[in-house]
Amino acid sequence: MRTVPPAAGLDNDREDASAGSATCTNRQRRLVQEGGIRCSSPVAAIYTESTKAAFTAFVDLAVNLVGIAISFTTGTPVTLLLRDIAGTVGTKLILLREDYSAEEFIRDVGRAGSSSSSQTSRPS
Repeated sequence: MRTVPPAAGLDNDREDASAGSATCTNRQRRLVQEGGIRCSSPVAAIYTESTKAAFTAFVDLAVNLVGIAISFTTGTPVTLLLRDIAGTVGTKLILLREDYSAEEFIRDVGRAGSSSSSQTSRPS
């Protein structure tokens, strides 16, 4: 797929759309229809990186909130462990969908297991 700078393709053959609508050139339409031209901009890359970082922070916040809510429940250590794993994995599955990798799943289950084992091994 070819890319062109955002200002490329501008010429005087503008075709006005209905009142209040955006206008574009015939050449721009033709380029998009023919080759699927995609405008590239360094701002778009920065925006994409910032959006990904913000979404990752949001997912972490959601997992922490679910973990706090689960900690208010009662039960045996095993049920608390299973609830913690289900809460973490379920939250990430809902929010990340296909971006939730198997490695991250294993890491999340391991973290929940290690934190639970440290809590259950305390002397009474």
